[in-house]
Amino acid sequence: MILLRKTFCEMGNIPINVFGNPHFINRVKLLNALYDTDRLWTEFIKATDYYKTSKDYTNHVDSITTQINSLISQRLTPKLIENATRNIDVNTFRRDIDIYKKANIGKKYARIYIRDKYFSALSWVNSSIVDNAKTYETFIRKYTDDRNIICNFDVQGKILGADTNLNVRYVLDALTIDMLIKAVSKYFALRYMCKVADGEIIIELAQNQGVISYKNLSEELSNWGKLNRINFEIEVFTLGYLEGLDTFVKKFETGKIGKDNIEIVNPDPSTIAIAIKTLDGLPIQEPDKYFSYNGHLSKFLDIPNVEVTYGENNLERRKIAQVLRQNT
Repeated sequence: MILLRKTFCEMGNIPINVFGNPHFINRVKLLNALYDTDRLWTEFIKATDYYKTSKDYTNHVDSITTQINSLISQRLTPKLIENATRNIDVNTFRRDIDIYKKANIGKKYARIYIRDKYFSALSWVNSSIVDNAKTYETFIRKYTDDRNIICNFDVQGKILGADTNLNVRYVLDALTIDMLIKAVSKYFALRYMCKVADGEIIIELAQNQGVISYKNLSEELSNWGKLNRINFEIEVFTLGYLEGLDTFVKKFETGKIGKDNIEIVNPDPSTIAIAIKTLDGLPIQEPDKYFSYNGHLSKFLDIPNVEVTYGENNLERRKIAQVLRQNT
Protein backbone atom coordinates (compact mmCIF):
# COMPACT_ATOMS: atom_id res chain seq x y z
CA MET A 1 0.00 0.00 0.00
CA ILE A 2 2.88 2.39 0.73
CA LEU A 3 4.22 1.86 -2.80
CA LEU A 4 0.80 2.55 -4.29
CA ARG A 5 0.47 5.75 -2.29
CA LYS A 6 3.89 6.92 -3.47
CA THR A 7 2.98 6.04 -7.07
CA PHE A 8 -0.28 7.96 -6.75
CA CYS A 9 1.53 11.09 -5.58
CA GLU A 10 4.27 10.80 -8.21
CA MET A 11 1.87 10.22 -11.12
CA GLY A 12 -0.57 12.88 -10.00
CA ASN A 13 2.06 15.40 -8.91
CA ILE A 14 0.34 15.48 -5.52
CA PRO A 15 2.47 17.23 -2.84
CA ILE A 16 2.25 14.56 -0.14
CA ASN A 17 5.30 12.85 1.37
CA VAL A 18 3.79 11.09 4.40
CA PHE A 19 2.38 7.70 3.44
CA GLY A 20 1.56 5.89 6.69
CA ASN A 21 -1.76 5.96 8.51
CA PRO A 22 -3.44 8.19 9.54
CA HIS A 23 -1.24 10.91 8.03
CA PHE A 24 -1.74 10.03 4.37
CA ILE A 25 -5.54 10.04 4.50
CA ASN A 26 -5.49 13.26 6.53
CA ARG A 27 -3.47 14.92 3.77
CA VAL A 28 -5.72 13.56 1.03
CA LYS A 29 -8.67 15.22 2.73
CA LEU A 30 -6.82 18.48 3.43
CA LEU A 31 -5.61 18.83 -0.17
CA ASN A 32 -8.95 17.98 -1.74
CA ALA A 33 -10.12 21.54 -2.38
CA LEU A 34 -6.98 22.39 -4.36
CA TYR A 35 -6.07 19.02 -5.90
CA ASP A 36 -9.32 16.99 -6.07
CA THR A 37 -7.51 14.27 -4.13
CA ASP A 38 -10.58 12.52 -2.69
CA ARG A 39 -11.87 11.58 -6.14
CA LEU A 40 -8.46 10.88 -7.62
CA TRP A 41 -7.41 8.58 -4.79
CA THR A 42 -10.69 6.64 -4.93
CA GLU A 43 -10.42 6.16 -8.70
CA PHE A 44 -6.73 5.31 -8.44
CA ILE A 45 -7.43 2.47 -6.01
CA LYS A 46 -10.23 1.13 -8.23
CA ALA A 47 -7.89 1.10 -11.24
CA THR A 48 -5.15 -0.73 -9.36
CA ASP A 49 -7.45 -3.43 -7.94
CA TYR A 50 -6.93 -5.38 -11.17
CA TYR A 51 -3.28 -6.04 -10.29
CA LYS A 52 -2.09 -8.58 -7.75
CA THR A 53 0.61 -6.42 -6.23
CA SER A 54 1.66 -2.79 -6.18
CA LYS A 55 4.76 -3.72 -8.15
CA ASP A 56 2.61 -5.26 -10.90
CA TYR A 57 0.87 -1.93 -11.36
CA THR A 58 4.07 0.13 -11.49
CA ASN A 59 5.50 -2.40 -13.97
CA HIS A 60 2.44 -1.83 -16.20
CA VAL A 61 2.95 1.94 -16.13
CA ASP A 62 6.66 1.53 -16.92
CA SER A 63 5.89 -0.89 -19.76
CA ILE A 64 3.41 1.49 -21.40
CA THR A 65 5.89 4.34 -21.02
CA THR A 66 8.71 2.39 -22.67
CA GLN A 67 6.47 1.17 -25.50
CA ILE A 68 5.11 4.59 -26.45
CA ASN A 69 8.44 6.37 -25.92
CA SER A 70 9.94 4.03 -28.50
CA LEU A 71 6.99 4.48 -30.85
CA ILE A 72 7.20 8.29 -30.78
CA SER A 73 10.98 8.23 -31.17
CA GLN A 74 10.65 6.18 -34.36
CA ARG A 75 7.81 8.24 -35.84
CA LEU A 76 9.07 11.74 -35.05
CA THR A 77 11.61 11.78 -37.85
CA PRO A 78 14.01 14.63 -38.74
CA LYS A 79 12.16 15.11 -42.04
CA LEU A 80 8.78 15.61 -40.35
CA ILE A 81 10.34 18.02 -37.85
CA GLU A 82 11.96 20.02 -40.64
CA ASN A 83 8.72 20.23 -42.61
CA ALA A 84 6.74 21.48 -39.62
CA THR A 85 9.26 23.94 -38.18
CA ARG A 86 11.09 25.19 -41.29
CA ASN A 87 9.81 28.77 -41.00
CA ILE A 88 9.93 29.03 -37.19
CA ASP A 89 13.00 30.55 -35.56
CA VAL A 90 12.95 28.81 -32.20
CA ASN A 91 16.29 30.19 -30.99
CA THR A 92 15.28 33.80 -31.60
CA PHE A 93 11.87 33.79 -29.97
CA ARG A 94 12.18 31.19 -27.22
CA ARG A 95 12.50 32.66 -23.74
CA ASP A 96 11.97 31.42 -20.22
CA ILE A 97 12.34 34.12 -17.56
CA ASP A 98 11.60 33.01 -14.01
CA ILE A 99 8.76 35.20 -12.70
CA TYR A 100 8.75 33.59 -9.28
CA LYS A 101 10.89 36.17 -7.52
CA LYS A 102 10.14 38.47 -4.59
CA ALA A 103 10.55 41.52 -6.82
CA ASN A 104 7.46 40.37 -8.76
CA ILE A 105 5.08 40.01 -5.81
CA GLY A 106 1.88 41.88 -6.59
CA LYS A 107 2.44 41.90 -10.36
CA LYS A 108 -0.28 40.70 -12.73
CA TYR A 109 0.33 38.15 -15.46
CA ALA A 110 -1.57 36.47 -18.27
CA ARG A 111 -0.73 32.87 -19.04
CA ILE A 112 -1.78 31.24 -22.31
CA TYR A 113 -1.20 27.52 -22.37
CA ILE A 114 -1.83 24.72 -24.82
CA ARG A 115 -4.01 21.89 -23.53
CA ASP A 116 -2.65 18.36 -23.94
CA LYS A 117 0.49 20.13 -25.05
CA TYR A 118 2.72 17.17 -25.95
CA PHE A 119 0.00 15.36 -27.85
CA SER A 120 -0.98 18.63 -29.56
CA ALA A 121 2.60 19.31 -30.65
CA LEU A 122 3.08 15.84 -32.11
CA SER A 123 -0.27 15.96 -33.91
CA TRP A 124 0.63 19.42 -35.26
CA VAL A 125 3.85 18.04 -36.75
CA ASN A 126 1.98 15.14 -38.36
CA SER A 127 -1.14 13.39 -37.12
CA SER A 128 0.24 9.99 -38.16
CA ILE A 129 2.69 10.22 -35.23
CA VAL A 130 -0.26 9.79 -32.87
CA ASP A 131 -2.21 7.29 -34.99
CA ASN A 132 -4.31 10.10 -36.51
CA ALA A 133 -6.19 10.32 -33.21
CA LYS A 134 -8.03 13.57 -32.57
CA THR A 135 -7.44 13.56 -28.80
CA TYR A 136 -4.83 12.24 -26.40
CA GLU A 137 -7.49 10.15 -24.69
CA THR A 138 -8.42 8.43 -27.95
CA PHE A 139 -4.76 7.78 -28.74
CA ILE A 140 -3.74 6.36 -25.36
CA ARG A 141 -6.82 4.09 -25.08
CA LYS A 142 -5.34 1.96 -27.85
CA TYR A 143 -2.48 1.01 -25.53
CA THR A 144 -4.01 0.83 -22.05
CA ASP A 145 -7.32 0.72 -20.21
CA ASP A 146 -5.88 2.35 -17.09
CA ARG A 147 -8.01 5.38 -16.25
CA ASN A 148 -5.16 7.02 -14.34
CA ILE A 149 -2.99 7.13 -17.46
CA ILE A 150 -5.89 8.02 -19.76
CA CYS A 151 -7.47 10.96 -17.97
CA ASN A 152 -6.83 11.19 -14.22
CA PHE A 153 -3.24 12.41 -14.30
CA ASP A 154 -1.24 14.67 -16.59
CA VAL A 155 1.41 12.10 -17.50
CA GLN A 156 1.69 12.96 -21.20
CA GLY A 157 5.24 14.21 -20.85
CA LYS A 158 6.41 10.89 -19.46
CA ILE A 159 4.24 8.72 -21.71
CA LEU A 160 5.07 10.55 -24.95
CA GLY A 161 8.78 10.79 -24.26
CA ALA A 162 9.34 14.43 -23.30
CA ASP A 163 11.54 13.38 -20.39
CA THR A 164 14.02 11.65 -22.69
CA ASN A 165 13.43 12.89 -26.24
CA LEU A 166 14.73 16.40 -27.01
CA ASN A 167 12.81 16.43 -30.30
CA VAL A 168 9.48 16.25 -28.47
CA ARG A 169 10.35 19.33 -26.45
CA TYR A 170 11.69 21.11 -29.54
CA VAL A 171 8.50 20.73 -31.55
CA LEU A 172 6.46 21.90 -28.55
CA ASP A 173 8.60 25.04 -28.37
CA ALA A 174 8.11 25.54 -32.13
CA LEU A 175 4.33 25.25 -31.74
CA THR A 176 4.42 27.75 -28.87
CA ILE A 177 6.33 30.24 -31.02
CA ASP A 178 3.90 29.72 -33.90
CA MET A 179 1.12 30.72 -31.48
CA LEU A 180 3.16 33.77 -30.45
CA ILE A 181 3.89 35.01 -33.96
CA LYS A 182 0.50 34.34 -35.52
CA ALA A 183 -1.72 35.47 -32.64
CA VAL A 184 -0.24 36.82 -29.40
CA SER A 185 2.33 39.26 -30.83
CA LYS A 186 -0.45 41.10 -32.64
CA TYR A 187 -1.63 42.44 -29.28
CA PHE A 188 1.38 42.31 -26.94
CA ALA A 189 4.92 43.50 -27.63
CA LEU A 190 7.72 40.99 -27.18
CA ARG A 191 9.22 43.02 -24.34
CA TYR A 192 6.28 42.00 -22.14
CA MET A 193 6.84 38.28 -22.73
CA CYS A 194 8.31 36.47 -19.74
CA LYS A 195 8.01 32.98 -21.14
CA VAL A 196 7.56 31.59 -24.65
CA ALA A 197 8.35 27.89 -24.31
CA ASP A 198 7.03 24.52 -23.27
CA GLY A 199 3.52 25.10 -24.53
CA GLU A 200 2.87 28.33 -22.65
CA ILE A 201 3.24 32.08 -23.00
CA ILE A 202 3.40 34.26 -19.88
CA ILE A 203 2.88 38.00 -20.31
CA GLU A 204 3.38 40.73 -17.72
CA LEU A 205 0.29 42.94 -17.59
CA ALA A 206 -0.33 46.42 -16.30
CA GLN A 207 -2.35 46.44 -13.07
CA ASN A 208 -5.38 47.93 -14.84
CA GLN A 209 -5.45 45.31 -17.61
CA GLY A 210 -8.35 42.95 -17.09
CA VAL A 211 -10.28 40.40 -19.06
CA ILE A 212 -11.81 42.89 -21.50
CA SER A 213 -8.42 44.28 -22.51
CA TYR A 214 -7.47 41.08 -24.33
CA LYS A 215 -10.83 40.06 -25.78
CA ASN A 216 -9.47 40.53 -29.28
CA LEU A 217 -6.50 38.32 -28.40
CA SER A 218 -8.89 35.54 -27.35
CA GLU A 219 -10.64 35.74 -30.70
CA GLU A 220 -7.33 35.70 -32.56
CA LEU A 221 -6.18 32.68 -30.56
CA SER A 222 -9.46 30.92 -31.26
CA ASN A 223 -8.92 31.35 -34.99
CA TRP A 224 -5.35 30.08 -34.69
CA GLY A 225 -6.50 27.14 -32.58
CA LYS A 226 -9.22 26.10 -35.02
CA LEU A 227 -6.81 26.27 -37.93
CA ASN A 228 -4.27 24.05 -36.17
CA ARG A 229 -6.75 21.89 -34.20
CA ILE A 230 -5.23 23.16 -30.95
CA ASN A 231 -7.10 23.81 -27.70
CA PHE A 232 -5.77 26.45 -25.33
CA GLU A 233 -6.64 28.22 -22.10
CA ILE A 234 -6.02 31.73 -20.76
CA GLU A 235 -5.61 32.58 -17.10
CA VAL A 236 -4.87 35.92 -15.43
CA PHE A 237 -3.34 35.99 -11.97
CA THR A 238 -1.62 38.16 -9.40
CA LEU A 239 1.55 36.75 -7.91
CA GLY A 240 1.51 36.36 -4.13
CA TYR A 241 3.93 35.05 -1.56
CA LEU A 242 3.80 33.07 1.69
CA GLU A 243 6.41 34.68 3.90
CA GLY A 244 7.85 32.22 6.37
CA LEU A 245 7.53 29.33 3.90
CA ASP A 246 9.32 30.91 0.90
CA THR A 247 6.43 29.79 -1.31
CA PHE A 248 4.69 31.66 -4.11
CA VAL A 249 0.97 31.56 -4.86
CA LYS A 250 -1.15 32.62 -7.81
CA LYS A 251 -4.46 34.36 -7.18
CA PHE A 252 -6.58 34.08 -10.29
CA GLU A 253 -8.64 36.88 -11.74
CA THR A 254 -9.95 34.57 -14.43
CA GLY A 255 -9.17 31.18 -15.89
CA LYS A 256 -9.47 29.01 -12.79
CA ILE A 257 -12.45 27.77 -10.86
CA GLY A 258 -12.02 26.47 -7.35
CA LYS A 259 -11.78 27.38 -3.72
CA ASP A 260 -10.55 30.98 -3.42
CA ASN A 261 -9.16 30.72 -6.97
CA ILE A 262 -5.71 30.09 -5.51
CA GLU A 263 -2.83 27.92 -6.73
CA ILE A 264 0.31 27.17 -4.72
CA VAL A 265 3.40 27.30 -6.95
CA ASN A 266 5.79 24.35 -6.63
CA PRO A 267 4.52 23.44 -3.16
CA ASP A 268 6.83 21.78 -0.66
CA PRO A 269 5.14 18.55 0.55
CA SER A 270 6.67 19.12 3.98
CA THR A 271 4.90 22.45 4.47
CA ILE A 272 1.85 22.06 2.24
CA ALA A 273 -0.51 21.62 5.20
CA ILE A 274 0.76 24.82 6.82
CA ALA A 275 0.43 26.66 3.50
CA ILE A 276 -3.17 25.57 2.99
CA LYS A 277 -4.18 26.41 6.55
CA THR A 278 -2.57 29.84 6.15
CA LEU A 279 -4.45 30.57 2.94
CA ASP A 280 -7.70 29.45 4.58
CA GLY A 281 -7.03 31.49 7.74
CA LEU A 282 -7.30 28.37 9.90
CA PRO A 283 -5.24 27.31 12.94
CA ILE A 284 -2.42 24.82 12.55
CA GLN A 285 -3.38 21.51 14.19
CA GLU A 286 -1.36 18.49 15.27
CA PRO A 287 -1.78 16.45 12.02
CA ASP A 288 -0.50 19.42 9.98
CA LYS A 289 2.93 19.27 11.64
CA TYR A 290 4.00 15.91 10.20
CA PHE A 291 6.22 15.41 7.17
CA SER A 292 8.83 12.99 5.83
CA TYR A 293 12.58 13.63 6.11
CA ASN A 294 15.01 11.18 4.51
CA GLY A 295 12.25 8.59 4.50
CA HIS A 296 11.43 8.99 8.20
CA LEU A 297 8.29 10.43 9.72
CA SER A 298 9.16 13.79 11.24
CA LYS A 299 7.35 16.62 12.98
CA PHE A 300 7.69 20.39 13.25
CA LEU A 301 8.35 21.38 16.85
CA ASP A 302 8.20 25.09 16.05
CA ILE A 303 5.75 26.44 13.49
CA PRO A 304 7.04 29.43 11.50
CA ASN A 305 5.11 32.67 11.51
CA VAL A 306 3.49 32.69 8.09
CA GLU A 307 1.98 35.64 6.25
CA VAL A 308 0.40 35.83 2.79
CA THR A 309 0.91 38.99 0.77
CA TYR A 310 -0.01 40.19 -2.71
CA GLY A 311 2.06 43.37 -2.44
CA GLU A 312 2.50 46.09 0.13
CA ASN A 313 -0.72 47.92 -0.74
CA ASN A 314 -2.92 44.87 -1.15
CA LEU A 315 -5.82 44.78 1.28
CA GLU A 316 -5.81 40.98 1.31
CA ARG A 317 -2.55 40.82 3.23
CA ARG A 318 -3.35 38.94 6.40
CA LYS A 319 -1.20 38.23 9.38
CA ILE A 320 -1.47 34.74 10.65
CA ALA A 321 0.78 34.65 13.74
CA GLN A 322 -2.04 34.91 16.27
CA VAL A 323 -3.99 32.14 14.58
CA LEU A 324 -0.95 29.87 14.49
CA ARG A 325 -0.53 30.17 18.24
CA GLN A 326 -3.91 28.55 18.70
CA ASN A 327 -3.99 24.79 19.08
CA THR A 328 -0.20 24.46 18.59
